[in-house]
Amino acid sequence: MIDDEDCDVGWPCPVDDDCIRPHGIVRSPPGQLAHSSLATVIPVVRFISQLKKTLKARVIAPATLKTYDDYFHVVSSSFPPQFQMQSDTHLEPHTLNVVFSLQAARFHLYRHNLSTNCSSPERIDALRRCLAVALDSVKLILRSMQPPGSQLDSQSHVRHLLQDGLSHDQNWQAYLLSTTSDMLCTHLWRCVLILCFRAEYAAALACVHVSSTIGDLRRVNIACGRNLAFFLDRLAERIRSGNGSQQQLEADEEMLAYVSGDMQGDAENSWVWAGSDTGIKLNSSVSATLAVDTNHRVNGEIVEGVPPSHPPSSALLTEKETKEWGGWERVRGIISSLMEEQHSRQQAQYYHQPAHNMVKRLQLAPPEAPVHTNSSSVSPGGSSRISIANII
Repeated sequence: MIDDEDCDVGWPCPVDDDCIRPHGIVRSPPGQLAHSSLATVIPVVRFISQLKKTLKARVIAPATLKTYDDYFHVVSSSFPPQFQMQSDTHLEPHTLNVVFSLQAARFHLYRHNLSTNCSSPERIDALRRCLAVALDSVKLILRSMQPPGSQLDSQSHVRHLLQDGLSHDQNWQAYLLSTTSDMLCTHLWRCVLILCFRAEYAAALACVHVSSTIGDLRRVNIACGRNLAFFLDRLAERIRSGNGSQQQLEADEEMLAYVSGDMQGDAENSWVWAGSDTGIKLNSSVSATLAVDTNHRVNGEIVEGVPPSHPPSSALLTEKETKEWGGWERVRGIISSLMEEQHSRQQAQYYHQPAHNMVKRLQLAPPEAPVHTNSSSVSPGGSSRISIANII
């Protein structure tokens, strides 16, 4: 929150803080790099003040996005080897909070162009960029689940990690919970929103597993789960009514507002509150409430412009709201059912192809090889997309 230009104190040196122990300094063995969270966090913190200034623009121009992309690449390249995205080795669970700092900053930048101030191509590009951040985050999660010394090298390995592997290991859970922060919870929430919006359900389940492990350790995590349950209900309604293709969702102002998450948390700067047609319909009652709250009653009469004497209501959930949403099992169940329905639709699309398409497919295949279909590469809308295997 401190502007770098307003502070004349030098930044800390990226010392090997892992070497500092209660009984003195312990040097790492020759050739082994010590973990240093400072070397990862400081380069990110330094550009946050500039990022906040950039986010004040109505639309972020392509040239600005390109500048940030180049800078993100430089920052990422400066990280220790185990924190770099191209690595496929084991990642300590308690370092997720560190490596997600850059991913969260990228997400905040990219989602800005989801606003109705942007053109349709700009909004679709924003969705693509947010999806890339979410998939990068899932890869980091999966790396934290794999055994030390192993590599993330196959789709079956990913499935094993999520269902039967170290994701249930007590040490993994303990390390994760030891450094869980509100930032980690909210970043996972934003990732699940965009992953489900883009029908990347298997990847979304990886994030949900981490969120369910955190549970009520962080109160904001429960609020995130409750919001996801609501969002998934709306998404499932559209898909099951035939209005959930990627093209339809990209033009659905209500769903775009939901998937933008806490961009709508500020009544003065979010587009839903700024007067779009969808925003007026969704928030007319809430807007009226806010209008009343800005006034003050004196002897029964409303005095405009005078702030109310009572404090604003808390943003935290009530006890009833905390319990009524169904828990993380319900969130996981909705995503799993959507994934099964997606698989069924993909199979139906293949087996109900016109006869001439089937003949052409058979003619293109080698005579000695049977015809196979990769059901994970076709989306409900018929466009190619990234499967769980592409995460690695």
